[in-house]
Amino acid sequence: MHHIDKKFRGSVKANWVLALFLSGLVSHALSAIAQTPGTFTTTGIMTTVRSEHTETLLTNGKVLIAGGYGYSNSIVGSAELYDPSTGTFAATGNMTTTRRFHTATLLADGRVLIVGGYGSFGGGERSLASAELYDPSTGTFTA
Repeated sequence: MHHIDKKFRGSVKANWVLALFLSGLVSHALSAIAQTPGTFTTTGIMTTVRSEHTETLLTNGKVLIAGGYGYSNSIVGSAELYDPSTGTFAATGNMTTTRRFHTATLLADGRVLIVGGYGSFGGGERSLASAELYDPSTGTFTA
């Protein structure tokens, strides 16, 4: 019985520590929300209607918006840049492959690695095993 009692006290102690930890996370999150209330404001209009695209914050402060599913019910390969300082969107180079549901990762050198997703092929779609790089200094994509 002594062994079970010791085990029970240990689990109660562990649960108490976990409760305190979670309480600290919740109170931290609530204080962050209370200190920085968010607001939405209207901004410019994108150059292309799209969903299922990626957005990547670049080192120059602009946001690369690439690919996705377009207004004409097709996968798009276009890309654009959003400039938060002016609230405007501007077209940039096209991707080498049309894609949606892909990933976009900012690399240490400032380029963006675009990988995978789904592409258009012969009137249908299929998974992509390709990748490409966006270079913000030239505004171009390369396979």
